[in-house]
Amino acid sequence: MALAGVTFVVEHLPRIGATSVVLEGVSRAKFSLFGGQKLQVEDETGRLTSICLPTEIVTDEPLKIVEKSPNCYSLRLKSRPQDLAAYQTACKAQNIVMSLPEGKWCKKELLESGSFRLRCLGCEFDIIDERNCNKLSELPSEFWQELMDYWHCHKPHQPSQEIWYSARYNSLQPAVGEVVIGGSFFLAQPDTFASRTKASNGLVQCARCLATIGDETKDKLYKIRKWQVFLSTSEHEKDVFPPEQDVVFTLLNLLKGYSTRYVLLSSKESQIVVWIFAIGLDVTLSNNMVLKNCIKILFRERMPEEEMKKHNIEKVEIEDLPMQSFMQSLQYYNGLLPSSANSFGEWRVSYATFAK
Repeated sequence: MALAGVTFVVEHLPRIGATSVVLEGVSRAKFSLFGGQKLQVEDETGRLTSICLPTEIVTDEPLKIVEKSPNCYSLRLKSRPQDLAAYQTACKAQNIVMSLPEGKWCKKELLESGSFRLRCLGCEFDIIDERNCNKLSELPSEFWQELMDYWHCHKPHQPSQEIWYSARYNSLQPAVGEVVIGGSFFLAQPDTFASRTKASNGLVQCARCLATIGDETKDKLYKIRKWQVFLSTSEHEKDVFPPEQDVVFTLLNLLKGYSTRYVLLSSKESQIVVWIFAIGLDVTLSNNMVLKNCIKILFRERMPEEEMKKHNIEKVEIEDLPMQSFMQSLQYYNGLLPSSANSFGEWRVSYATFAK
């Protein structure tokens, strides 16, 4: 438990087996380790603050403590050798970026749930269930279509042939009854949703209450956004998809597909520039909230035009609710950080997690 006025952040970087701690608000601090996963801090009056470490660290070495300024300290801790070795072995076996979470309500999760129903948030009308879905497939990337140009090396050069080629090879055509799962949406033929949805001006609506639950793609498929429905299973009567996860998986797929690090996110009401600074971190924040396998994100509302030209910045349009929720999440985590760790130049520091 942290004392009033005490803030801290712990970052574990599994790639190098290092854990850093920044702590503020304690006078003449004394540090001690307990069991490899708890750091205890005692102030000059004997009051204690306990910090949960996001990973086990080596306990038989002296702590490396630096007093950065009055009442502000930094520590650097080492991971256990066996944990670092296990991580390095995993890195050799798979690409760490590509192995990041597939998203809540992925194919594996839905199949393991047995019988499931995806229902309208507004009126609880069934949109996808076993009656209209007989096959689940996964989308390799939410930007798969743009990547097709890299996969096909012999493409036609005549305009008329390009149209035919695009329709045949650059379009996704699931069978009726097949639902394709992306990180933040479901994709299927309109006939799969017969009598369950309606389309109006490019938007897909619940057939009962006419609430918007998705949109129509240029391939004439219906894209149902996960944050606009809820999942009902035998274990969870109403499991929702946090709207900010729509943005998180947009960023993740840009990273997977293009190695994108800088993204300009825009909605009708706001915009921010985000820098995907690091992935796969384990973090503890001031309320002892532990974030596992998260993304470290730097963000700012504006960036000068000349500075934007120095970076390869992707521009993405985001709907208002996911954008608002994502910004609130960034601001919340940023508010838990010590003042010496909550910014990096003009950038503010935060984190993004993957919903479970």
